[in-house]
Amino acid sequence: MATNPQARATAKDYLDNYDGPISQLNTTFGSPVIKQIYKRETPIFSRNALFVTFFARLIFGDTTVDPLEDALNAKIAGTSKKFEYKIIQAQTLMRENDLSDEDKCQNNLPVEFNVTITSPAYRKFILLMIKADALLTYYDTLWMNGLVKTSDYNTMRYEVKKDLRGVVASVRNTWIGLQKRVQQDKLDKLHDVTGSAEEGKVSATPDATIATSDKPAKVKKAATSPAVEAQSDLLTQEPAAAEAA
Repeated sequence: MATNPQARATAKDYLDNYDGPISQLNTTFGSPVIKQIYKRETPIFSRNALFVTFFARLIFGDTTVDPLEDALNAKIAGTSKKFEYKIIQAQTLMRENDLSDEDKCQNNLPVEFNVTITSPAYRKFILLMIKADALLTYYDTLWMNGLVKTSDYNTMRYEVKKDLRGVVASVRNTWIGLQKRVQQDKLDKLHDVTGSAEEGKVSATPDATIATSDKPAKVKKAATSPAVEAQSDLLTQEPAAAEAA
């Protein structure tokens, strides 16, 4: 799943202008797999998760959004448990071969990141990435000590990458679905306003309406909360296709 650079820039622009609560989380990633995912996916994940778990509630209400947020949290929790199980498996294989955590490999070029957390879901995803980075370190150790074949090692690394991107895709698809509903609601409101205006013309001046029926009616935009409208505009700058796999 490749992410369009323009999509990442659009998401980062939104976060740069986000006016709301944040917290900071400092972490170091060693695996090249995790560093790549962090740089490519987290700006968009942060933006999408914030909309799904917070701003969408202002538009659709808790009844609609609660199940979506629960599904996202369940996806992250399930992936986290899978990584924990894999770590235990790797530790067991190491012990069987007289290796301990002190024998673990270290990446040659670790990078420290200061992560700006904007939602509970985003914090959970960063913690998931930390766990994935630890798992990949165990895989590196198994491979370096000749306990797994290179082909199996590559497959194991790919599985971790696929699981993380599955979480990213889950929140992205939810965001896209909600954005489509936002646009459909706007079209429905426009249709209602247009329909009401046309009905008023017919009832008031039927002859004039028939004579000028080929001229488009001027439509007054439906009233919308300025705060919600501003957030919606920022959140819909990027076409959904730009984030497609």
